[in-house]
Amino acid sequence: MGNHSRLQKWQRVNTWLRPNFKWRHPGNQIVVAAVFFIAFVTATSALAYDGYYWSGWNASPAGTPEQACQNFVNNSSATYQGYPLAEGPHGYNADQYVCYLYQTSQYDQWCTGIFITESRCIGDKEKGVGGTYTILLKQACPADPESTGNAALIEACGTEPSSCPNAGTPKRIATPINGTINNGVFVEDIPVGGMVIEIGGGLSADGCGYAIPIPDGNGVGGDVNPDTKVKCSPSGQCFRFSTYVATGQAREPGQDEATSVVIGDPESFVKEEDTNTDTRESRTSTTQTDPITENLDGKQITSQTVTTTETRGDGAVVETRDDITTVTQSDGITRTDTVTTTTTTNADGSKTVETTNNISYTQHPQTVYNIDNSTSRITVTAGSGASAQQTTRTVDTYDPAGNRTSSQTTEGPTTGDPAATEDPSEQGKTFCEENPDNISCKDYEGPSSEGEYSPDTELSYSSVMTDFTDRVGQSEFVGGVNGFFDLSVAGSCESGTVEFDGTVVVIDQHCSAMAVQIMGAAYWVIIAVASFAAFRVAVL
Repeated sequence: MGNHSRLQKWQRVNTWLRPNFKWRHPGNQIVVAAVFFIAFVTATSALAYDGYYWSGWNASPAGTPEQACQNFVNNSSATYQGYPLAEGPHGYNADQYVCYLYQTSQYDQWCTGIFITESRCIGDKEKGVGGTYTILLKQACPADPESTGNAALIEACGTEPSSCPNAGTPKRIATPINGTINNGVFVEDIPVGGMVIEIGGGLSADGCGYAIPIPDGNGVGGDVNPDTKVKCSPSGQCFRFSTYVATGQAREPGQDEATSVVIGDPESFVKEEDTNTDTRESRTSTTQTDPITENLDGKQITSQTVTTTETRGDGAVVETRDDITTVTQSDGITRTDTVTTTTTTNADGSKTVETTNNISYTQHPQTVYNIDNSTSRITVTAGSGASAQQTTRTVDTYDPAGNRTSSQTTEGPTTGDPAATEDPSEQGKTFCEENPDNISCKDYEGPSSEGEYSPDTELSYSSVMTDFTDRVGQSEFVGGVNGFFDLSVAGSCESGTVEFDGTVVVIDQHCSAMAVQIMGAAYWVIIAVASFAAFRVAVL
């Protein structure tokens, strides 16, 4: 019975794996697949590259210890080439490998592996006798294998399948200006001493080397137009985009070299089409409180506050000149207009409306990134911010019929730094006035001289009248007769009403800022004319 069972088992095995080769038998298919797999692994391992090579006495360098061991066998004298070969890691040392051509072997109970010591173990409880051996060492490949002149070493260290583009291939490269790329993540930070984009006429991007195209076309990729541009994304990430040509060689970034990425690579997060040279934007938002009403001494008092916030110039702007390119980043200027209205209604229906308007300006700090176009070095400077505010109070009174009977406006002083109210487009001038030695301000000529107006200056009637008043008032001759006239434009301004044919006319035109400036200018005009007349009388 037992013999019959064993016979059936063998018949099943014989059916699964038949000596006569036919594709339809699954056993044969598995054997063929295994053979191909082993052959593939053996072939690829012989050319495997991990930045190291193996070599030893009488063993030419190779990319794997097995190949180096075969080199040892090939280099041995004819006497040893017919000997059996024992090979394997030298004990438990992963960086050493033993190749031993032994003549005979014998039992040794102390042998537990491949050791080339006095016992010359070649396996468990077995040692070799006679023959020759070598110990292979794992060593790092040199940076430039070609310079060694060792053909075997060049082959062993040059089998790495390069992922870099072929030499001469043009690639669009993005280099961060206001940050670095760390593990594929943009970090807004650069070293204190700055960074440099190019070193030795090229740069490293994604571990590969790229060179600057030569304009005359005599170099690699010389006919390629670099088309260099500096632009920023809406999120505040700024890059210098330029077209380089691949060297075909691997290259790591040098010291202080900025990180760069290749546009279009799957791992690249930079898209040039999403960037611009001016990303500054404006936005406005308004909030208001619910009206609050209370009764006090027979009067109804209602108050409400409306706040309007406007931000202008939030973003980055790029300015490119022949020798330098600057990227100015800022949160811009924020104008906050807070209006609180309190209405007091009397028992007879008349009312008083008091409006308090506080306007504040905040000029946020700005950061300037300077790119020296000749050295490709990036440095950073920072400008301080400023703030200013003013409060205006207006009181209007109305009769029971709803007609306004009076109006009085009082303007408080402006506190803080008036520069905070400047337009963001003029912030660069303010920065250069405060930092005249900054590299980004070398072309700034400064403000216009006194008595001259810049063509870019926005003029108005109000500004001209104010400038006239200031300049005439500084005259020494006019100062001599200044005591004859007196005009006060400070304090509050009263208004009146005139009723005609059912229409109430409020007379408060003389309370406007323009009227005050006109009266001030008229004052100095009178003095100027009187001075000229006195001069003519004295001379004639």
